[in-house]
Amino acid sequence: MAYRLIQWALANPVIVLLMGAALIAVGSYSFFHVNVEAYPDPAPAIIEVIAKYPGASAEEVERQVTIPLEVAMQGMPGLTYTRTKSLFGLSHMRNQFDYGYDYLRCRQEVINRLQFVEGLPDAVAPSLSPTSPTGEIMRYTLSSPKDAAGRDLYALNDLKALQDWVIERELRRVPRIIDVVSSGGTVKRYEVHPNPEQLLNYGITLDQLQNAITKSNANVGGNYLFEGENVINVRSIGLIGFGQDPARSMEVLNAATPEDAAEYLRSEADRRLKRIRQTVITAHNNLPIRVENVIEGGSLRYSDDIGVHGVVVGHQPRLGQVGLSTPKLDANGRIETTSDGKTIWQDERERVQGIVLLRKGEASLPALHDLEAKLKELNEGTGKLLPGVQIDPYYDRTDLINVTTETVHENLLVGMGLVSLILLMFVSNVRSAIIVALNIPLALLFAFAVLFMRGKSANLLSIGAVDFGIIVDSSVIIVENIYRHLSSGEYSDLPLKDRILRASKEVERSLFFTTAIMVCAFL
Repeated sequence: MAYRLIQWALANPVIVLLMGAALIAVGSYSFFHVNVEAYPDPAPAIIEVIAKYPGASAEEVERQVTIPLEVAMQGMPGLTYTRTKSLFGLSHMRNQFDYGYDYLRCRQEVINRLQFVEGLPDAVAPSLSPTSPTGEIMRYTLSSPKDAAGRDLYALNDLKALQDWVIERELRRVPRIIDVVSSGGTVKRYEVHPNPEQLLNYGITLDQLQNAITKSNANVGGNYLFEGENVINVRSIGLIGFGQDPARSMEVLNAATPEDAAEYLRSEADRRLKRIRQTVITAHNNLPIRVENVIEGGSLRYSDDIGVHGVVVGHQPRLGQVGLSTPKLDANGRIETTSDGKTIWQDERERVQGIVLLRKGEASLPALHDLEAKLKELNEGTGKLLPGVQIDPYYDRTDLINVTTETVHENLLVGMGLVSLILLMFVSNVRSAIIVALNIPLALLFAFAVLFMRGKSANLLSIGAVDFGIIVDSSVIIVENIYRHLSSGEYSDLPLKDRILRASKEVERSLFFTTAIMVCAFL
């Protein structure tokens, strides 16, 4: 086979040169456009299902949620195994499929099965988890401006609301991003603390109190009002605060200073607390009974008492908190160290954190480029963040990819140079060494072309483990034998092409078996 290939190449040198030029062109294009990753995603299709059952014990979750989900998922094509966890208020299912099954197909199969799960409680709505083994590409925290005493101007409630309702939605719009996971901070809520004695005195139940607040915090739609040829919608705005988020108001977004914005947020919270206090529950002896009449502390005596007792701004129960430790910097921006050279760290106990997740199978670098552009847009005052708040990334995959590609480039350059030097030393002929060394860049360009056309990534495993000795092994065998024949003057009466063919035929069988052995070893 090698003999016939070399015979054809010697008879058609122009075609060989054109094919080489085409390989260089296609390989170079692929080299500059191939997806570069730090590492591949070797995992098969793994589809995780999350189901929340608030307030239920692990035993109830197992019996009422996990087992019905397991039964519904059985028998899916290519399913290797299903593993589940039942925790307090949470069911987690992990479905792993065989290698070779398409991820999107497996995900659709799980979605189809979720529609026919029987016996789940009404409050349970299973959903798919967006995580993947290599999906985490960026982490960031939100930094609040400080006051003169060094305290945060914005409460954790404000930062958490900004993260959940603004930043998450903005980042999900970035191409290739599937989701943003938030942690830290507190979820704001308005709390009413009733006084049991006052409820008993007025004969009011907790249901009456809750229903009164619920009904007074709702919009009501009316009919149409005809004005000549015009029709006007009639409705009543009952939502406390008119259904507007004070953090999205123009008074906050256009505030001159962060102090003004924080003061406006506090005043709006107090206004809503007063509105809740004034909500009428029922009438007693023709007098309205309001919320403030049946709560702890009773009616307000002083304006400064608003939000102190009775009706307050609180937060949902917390399951943990997020802190961040950063190196301490001096006035010149350098990291401070102790006398023995250890870095001095400063801890911030409370932070709001976001983790950006990449869609499975997408390229990291383009996604990171778009993410950086979006964060720059948000941080540079586009009117979407609270005044003074900044999004501070403390990890992204760019550095890891750069370190990996630098390692790969160093290995390629050093390997090519080292192999060329050794060839020159042992072959003792510059032309022969150059001919053999030319196989290295051509082989690498061919590899990049195949990776690009198959949609695979160039990473530390696919490129970093290239063995240059194996690449040039076959070339060394045949070039060395041709050089030996030509330099010894053997068959000098024959034309040059015939002498090359004769030398190639001598090592054809050895060349085939050595190449086959290496291919089998790789497989």
